Amino acid sequence: LNDDEMASLRRLIGGSGTDVASRLGLPPGDDSDGPRAAFAAAQRWRRRADHPLNDPFTARACRAAVRSAEAIIAEYARSRR
Repeated sequence: LNDDEMASLRRLIGGSGTDVASRLGLPPGDDSDGPRAAFAAAQRWRRRADHPLNDPFTARACRAAVRSAEAIIAEYARSRR
């Protein structure tokens, strides 16, 4: 993973704050793009996890990012009921 990917992964799994906006890199209190950003993050990290040249550690880290993004999506889905 390059430096930008590492920063994005760290942020998504809660390294820069555990609120949804911080984890998705959105402005504080702005949830309007949250579901779209979470879905895009899940897709991006799923593609990255499936890259054939990944070492096992990188693949696991990317899958952790996918799970984090999916948890955010589920949180949005629960809040919309």
